Formats: sequence, structure tokens, C-alpha cells
Amino acid sequence: MYRIGVRSLPLLYTGLLLASAGCSDPETLVVEVMTGQETDTFSLDPAVTRVELRAVGNDGASLGNASAAPGGELSLGTLSTETLARFEVHGYDVDGELRVRGRSLSLVLGGIDNGFVPVFAQRVERWSRPPGALDHGHVRGVGGVLGERYLMLIGGEGLGANPAQIAFYDMLAWGGSQGPVLAFSPESMVISADAQAALIIAGERAQWVEFDTGAFIDVQPPEGLGSFADVSGGRTVVGPDAAYLVGATREGEATDRVLVVEADRSLRTARLVRARAGAAAVWVDGEGLVIAGGSAETPGVEVLSYDAEEVILTADPRPFAADEVRGATAVPVNDGGAVWLMCGAAADGTAAAVRQLDLVGCIDSCISTEVSTEPSDLQACNAFATPGGVLLTGETTAGESFGETVAFGITADGQMVQSLPFRERRWGATTVAAPNGTLAVLGGSDGDGEPALSVELLFPVED
Repeated sequence: MYRIGVRSLPLLYTGLLLASAGCSDPETLVVEVMTGQETDTFSLDPAVTRVELRAVGNDGASLGNASAAPGGELSLGTLSTETLARFEVHGYDVDGELRVRGRSLSLVLGGIDNGFVPVFAQRVERWSRPPGALDHGHVRGVGGVLGERYLMLIGGEGLGANPAQIAFYDMLAWGGSQGPVLAFSPESMVISADAQAALIIAGERAQWVEFDTGAFIDVQPPEGLGSFADVSGGRTVVGPDAAYLVGATREGEATDRVLVVEADRSLRTARLVRARAGAAAVWVDGEGLVIAGGSAETPGVEVLSYDAEEVILTADPRPFAADEVRGATAVPVNDGGAVWLMCGAAADGTAAAVRQLDLVGCIDSCISTEVSTEPSDLQACNAFATPGGVLLTGETTAGESFGETVAFGITADGQMVQSLPFRERRWGATTVAAPNGTLAVLGGSDGDGEPALSVELLFPVED
């Protein structure tokens, strides 16, 4: 069993009694709620007046919850050692508004060797720095998540290390570590479905890196892919059954090739209707892999999905006008009924407006409509759907701050845009979706050529 209690801020300590079959003397599991490098998480106006702790099962069901004023005592009772659970912290102000969130990774409670689980709590919709830092820096690196636990960063320009050396950040131990030096610095990366290996690609080279066994396995291109150079530099889009390395999203030479990485790590090739460069790509439930822009020829949009027999992947052209904008990013909105295209530039170099693609009911004629929102003058953008709209990160394109990574929260109607400044300014950072429901910003430089080593996380108000 575990018994949970809370100590005075800024750290909250909770204890949960953990019981195994036939054991009359339960052990105590300690859950520490910490605030990392931030000192005002609970005191910032409006201050937190009530803290709620929840144990949540793997199916999302509540296994227990308790609340108290900060510094009070909490108890969640008894849970089995075999329970797979995560711990969530919510902090509310005097009006009942959610101000602080924290979430652990999911863990088998009896498998925690030291009886101690740290949970990082942070203000909602505010970048915050957990404990520790990366071991070394990468500017415009390639990021991913390994083992549903480790944030990883590699490639780009290495600061303080070989660009082929991985920088890890452990979201269970909350600290950074130095990973292995790979055979080459990747331009693209695909994490395997079991999150235990990474397919790295640069030019014509490709290699599986198996972190569970330590093996490095050279890979040959599948049938239909003349060379890995046809997709190298493209972005990876993850679907429910496979991952897609879309060559058409890269700048430079146009391509129509897509590398499909199946759940069993087998590779296959798919082809688009049109060769593109700098296109946007995103997975949309109910549609498939949506690719837009990057070509002055029609169709402006095509959707890659399995045919009725699920034997081959087929590109379905959608009758949108040609869209030659390069460098845009795509994000589903309105529960996947539409897609926003954000950032990017037209052929004359001017910033492209934010555009909405309505996919539902689009049969004979499809029109993209401009969305009246800002910002649009960013490059190297990434957009993520949030419960309230979209979170956009990108690099500035003008002024003294050229290349600085910035972030904005945008409501689903585009009418409200909130700047979300980082706790530490950084240039050329990488954004990834972290396994605890936050967005993480990794790496970059501080503007003076020194590596930005702190990790910053952002939690939406609620999901």
C-alpha cells in the first residue's frame, strides 16, 4: 500500500501505501511534487490555494484522489504493487481556476526500486524548467522520444559535442545524460513503434539504432525508393499504424517519395501524385496523411491512405488550387474537420497567410480560406493541436532576433493570439511532444554561441 501526505511548499511530499499479496506490512511509496528551476509556481498571482493529487490507471480511470491546502496532508489509501498508474497534480486558485499541473509517467508501482516518484508541477500555459539540463547542445537538431521516457536530441549543429552524439533528458529521473555517438549525424529520424529503436537517415545512408540491444544495423532502401536521399531531410509524421517520412516536406530538391515505417520496422515506399518541396504534412484521423503545398502544379492537396483492401498505399488528389508555398506546417483543427497551414513563404519570398483547408465534404471543388490570425512571418515552424486551439513554435525571420525560437498559443477561431515567452531565450531550438502530455523545447543556442541546455515544458490548461 501507499499512504500520501504533503509537506510545506515549494516541495510537496505524498506517501502511498503499497500492498502485495500476502504482505501484512505495506511499504510506503513517496511521491515528491517539485517545481524544478521555478520558484514561484504555487505563489505566483493568482496563488494556488488548493492542491489535488490523483492516481490514474492505465485506462484513464481514477484510482484515488485527495485534496488539501498547500502544505496539508493527503492520503490515497492502498494500491496493489501490480498497479500500473501515473500521478497527476492539479493546483487551483481561490476561484477554482486551474493554475498548476503536473503528471508523472505511467509506472508499475511495485517496480519502483527506491520507493520514490518525482512529479514536476508547473504553471499552466507557461514554459517552465524542470530540474537538470542536457549534457550538450544541438542547434536545429532532430528530436524524438525514446522508451516513452527519454527526450532525445541529435544532429544539426553540435555545440560542445559531436553532432552525431545523442543528448538525452530522462523524464523519470528528471535529468540529462550523454548518449552514444552514432555512425553519422542524421538529417531525419523515425522512432520505432515500440519506442526502443531509431531509424536514422542522412543522404543515402540509413541505419537502425537499437537502444535495447546496442546494435547498429545498416538498412537498404525498400523497393520503389531509389535511394534514401529521396526522403532524407523530410519530416516524420506518425499515424496510428505506421510512421511516414515525407520527403516532400524538405527544402531543396522536389520529391514524390514517402518512406513508410511499419510497426514491425519493415519498410515500404509510397508515392505522391505530385513531386513537392517544402510541403506541409500531418496525420488527420478519418482521412490519412494529408500533404499540402510545395508545388506550383495541381493538386494543392493530396491524402495518402490505404486502399479498401489495405494492401497498398494510394495518394488521393483533392481538388484544391495549386499551392506553391514552401516551409509551412500543418495542424488539425475543429476535431480534424479542417487543417490549418501556418508559416511558410510564397515564391516571391513574402510570408504566407494562415490558410484553412476544409476536408469534410470536399469532393468536386475545394477552396482554402485565409484565417485572420498572426503570426505568419516565422520559419521552421511546428504546430500542435491543444484543447483550446493551436500551439505554434517557430523562428523569427527579421530584426536583431533573427532565428530566435518563439512560441504562441492561438485559439481555434484564430481571434486570440498569446505570446508564450520561454524562460530562457534560445535560437534554433527543437520542439517535441513529451510523453507526459507536455510540449518540450530542447537545445538551441543562447544567442551568443553558447548552448542552451535547460529543458522547457509547457502544459495546456486541460486535456
